[in-house]
Amino acid sequence: MMFWDASAIIPLCVDELQSKTVKSILKKDRDREVLMRRYGLNGKEPKTLESIGKKLGITRERVRQIEKAAILKLEKAIAKIDSIKTFHEELESIMDNFGGFLNEERLISIFIATKKQEPKEMHSFLFLVTLDKRLVRSGENNENRAFWALKKANQQELQNLSNQVDAILEKNRKVLSTGSIAKIINETIEKTESLMWVKKNVLQTDDKKWGLITWREVNPKSIRDKTYLIMKAHKKPLHYSNITEKILQHKMQKRPVTKQAVHNELIRDDRFVLIGRGIYALSEWGYKPGVVEDVIREILKEEGRPMHKNEIIEHVKKHRIVKDTTIILNLQKNSFKRVSRATYTLAE
Repeated sequence: MMFWDASAIIPLCVDELQSKTVKSILKKDRDREVLMRRYGLNGKEPKTLESIGKKLGITRERVRQIEKAAILKLEKAIAKIDSIKTFHEELESIMDNFGGFLNEERLISIFIATKKQEPKEMHSFLFLVTLDKRLVRSGENNENRAFWALKKANQQELQNLSNQVDAILEKNRKVLSTGSIAKIINETIEKTESLMWVKKNVLQTDDKKWGLITWREVNPKSIRDKTYLIMKAHKKPLHYSNITEKILQHKMQKRPVTKQAVHNELIRDDRFVLIGRGIYALSEWGYKPGVVEDVIREILKEEGRPMHKNEIIEHVKKHRIVKDTTIILNLQKNSFKRVSRATYTLAE
């Protein structure tokens, strides 16, 4: 992904709208101050019309009028500024490549690297986007995150595609990649990806697949569900202390969690099997619950024949992380009998 040097393309917004260029366009200090506060060009959070009105001693409606008039003046003036024109052309080209719309956060990240994002710079960038008359912003609502769209983009088509994606996920009942969804709805990967980042009822998993936010495997709520997803992604047994560390690092984990709490949840859930000292595996991987004696008994029962101790050790180690001596000691128990040299079977 390409990043722009946003500070180099915001001549209208430097020095809190005190540049000579802006002063020549907006001659009144109050016009500049309204925009500065309204769009957070001073590095602070953007203010409401009402709060700005109270600060300046004017009505909310008057602030709105000042803002609208100032924006119109700037929109006309920037037509003569080459750097702004170039930026708007590139902006529209990127928007068009993503199907005509983009999640606001992702739009920012395309132009400003995440590690370099400062409030003043981001607010100034969005202000410059606002001055592009060919774009329109849709604020966050119950269905969508805030996004920008080309005015020529078909908003009804966006809604129809969103409904299609919901139906697909509900029908399949499993997470799908962007490519899979794009193929089903017959759209480009870029447009499909853009749509998924706009929708609020879907989330992307760690393996870059999409699912409904109500699904446990997509948006796990409990320690047990988070543990299950972590182990499934890891694809091999883990000690409960390692599981705890991974839970704490998980993007969905908001509160601290202790090793003991994780261990307790592992013990209570049949999806997890203790296979060593504090080491757990998923039962769906073929691991079965029980102590070493139980594992040996199950192995001999499944094989239906006497087995040499070395063969038994090899089989047990597929299910448990234990020392050879531990397995040999368990073979001395009454559950088993030796039928020849180092060869055992189940006791009758």
